[in-house]
Amino acid sequence: MDQQKVNFIVLQHVLLRGTGVNTSETASGANVAGKECAQELGLSIEDEMDFPRLGILRQMMHFSEACRPHNLFAVPALFTNRELDDPSEGEVITSGMHLVENERLFIVINENPFAATEESKRLEKAKEAKKQGGEYIDPDNDRLAAHAARENGAKVLMLLSNVNGFKTKDGKLVRKIKVENVDEMIAKHCVGKSNSGKGGMKTKMLAAKMAAEAGIEVVIANAFNDYRRLLEGEGGTRVVQ
Repeated sequence: MDQQKVNFIVLQHVLLRGTGVNTSETASGANVAGKECAQELGLSIEDEMDFPRLGILRQMMHFSEACRPHNLFAVPALFTNRELDDPSEGEVITSGMHLVENERLFIVINENPFAATEESKRLEKAKEAKKQGGEYIDPDNDRLAAHAARENGAKVLMLLSNVNGFKTKDGKLVRKIKVENVDEMIAKHCVGKSNSGKGGMKTKMLAAKMAAEAGIEVVIANAFNDYRRLLEGEGGTRVVQ
């Protein structure tokens, strides 16, 4: 967790809000923050789900610090994909997301690591599949962001990382991908995953497909851009219907 980077991200939200856009952030920093905490405390962590459990508070401290100069209050919104799908729990979550309309509040969405029982099972399956030479997509905040965007009626979903968008194997940036071609593009060009989190470009593409199928405009881009320009169509990769 780099405070200067978090400061930049929050500033971009502030600038977007200045144009009349309501925003929220789905942040993937709890995993790496937990690893930092474990290292500092000398803890031996065997269960990978314990990293985000340990790192949630530190992540929110970084966002709170970044929000302070802008007179914003950082509010954590912790839930899982399973909870969003539940008829009663999902309704409570989505009704609570109206707080995003309050200009003083900065909503930080993250997977609830204390309730992520299904995600824990998926991690165990992932480990076993990899041992056998196969592949299994780990639970990640890319899908959670797409799921939340869909359930809350968002108009735009930005999936931001340390790359400028979706690139082919030869390094060419793809500006636009139709949703029906997402699976083919993944099969041809997606390899590897993020060094600091659980996901990578493959999870972002799958999340983009999920959101685009629901009619949401999706942008895959570098997090260290002017978000207003991204919203206007400059830079990144668009995934469209």
